Amino acid sequence: MPLHSAATEREILVVDDDHDIRETLGALLESEGYRVRLAENGEVALEALRRQPKPDLMLLDLMMPVLSGFELLEMLEDGDPDLGAVPIFVVSAFNAPLTPDRGAGGVKRCFGKPFDPDALLMAVRDCLAESPIASPQTG
Repeated sequence: MPLHSAATEREILVVDDDHDIRETLGALLESEGYRVRLAENGEVALEALRRQPKPDLMLLDLMMPVLSGFELLEMLEDGDPDLGAVPIFVVSAFNAPLTPDRGAGGVKRCFGKPFDPDALLMAVRDCLAESPIASPQTG
């Protein structure tokens, strides 16, 4: 049962090449009432950001084939107007800190793998409580 009824109005994009982690994150977020979209790499996520309504939050792995999380962050930082500003939580086994000159962009929080589900959910709730609900993309 969701802790916040407003959770059902929030959509989170989960981007991870590891099927099990992607599905686990999706199930965890759905169990709290969030709507979830899944992407297996940065290229699929980029397409979703360009063609679908913007998510309220993106959980992003860094080390992925096709288009890495680093590359996706760089594209988002370059200010592509089609992408808009989406808050990002990095969830990655890559343990080097992100700094403004190294892909920090819209990154709000970083979580290592394995991650603490309770800490992640608390951070998601806090982040979404601070931001307005994304309006549907018209197009």
